[in-house]
Amino acid sequence: MKPNRNFGCEFEYSTEYNDFKPIVSSIIDRIYGRNKVKARPEWRKSSHNYVKWDIKTDSSTLIEMCTPISNFHDIKKICGVIESLGKNKKIKITNNDSFHIHVDANDIEKEKILILWLKYEKMIFYLFPPHRRNNNQYCMPSSNRRGKKIVANIFKEAMESTLEHHSAISFYFYQKNSKNIKRKCRKTVEFRLGEGTTNPEFVRNWILFLLYFMERCKKVKNPLNDICEQTIKPSHGTLQDMIADLKIKDVRLIEWINKRFNKFFKI
Repeated sequence: MKPNRNFGCEFEYSTEYNDFKPIVSSIIDRIYGRNKVKARPEWRKSSHNYVKWDIKTDSSTLIEMCTPISNFHDIKKICGVIESLGKNKKIKITNNDSFHIHVDANDIEKEKILILWLKYEKMIFYLFPPHRRNNNQYCMPSSNRRGKKIVANIFKEAMESTLEHHSAISFYFYQKNSKNIKRKCRKTVEFRLGEGTTNPEFVRNWILFLLYFMERCKKVKNPLNDICEQTIKPSHGTLQDMIADLKIKDVRLIEWINKRFNKFFKI
């Protein structure tokens, strides 16, 4: 059984807007049908309807492209768009570009998500290239356990970091209106480690990994006990322990995890 919950992707590219728009619009028309793209040459928040692909400029690179709200059954179409982009020589990727994924978290407490992330954060970081994991201000680790720290402080510091937009994971559980009053919004957690890409296999497997990860978060029973065990008795678990704990059965995904780890672990 495949894990399934709603998600949305954000892809960044170092291609000028006027070059990018006609290329991707044609691709999306072919794969998704007509009238599935919203594009304007300025930065803005994506539409709250989230029913179309959204193309806009971005301050950290040149282009940001956001998918509609999607689920497991949409992954193939998303990968089709990304693969087609990769065939066009005008599509450029630099170290400024990234690939973010927002995953629905309406049914999971953020404390449970953070606990499981802290357990595997170091291992997950090794699945990504140095320019994403080493002192990158746009995807900083949630945990800094150097020196002796009180368990409660470790968790508090990590939770505070996830409220920052540039943490490796960020929670979007509330937003403020014009009077600076918190109000409920769609609950998601954003995973920001992914590098810019036109590789459909990477896109497919990173999405799927996070869907497995979120399903495992639901089964965290006692966050306080878990964080104590991790801090007082540090885990010496292997990559295979993580795969087993997340109950990942997909062969392509397991191969991808091992390949990425072997590629980036020693860099």
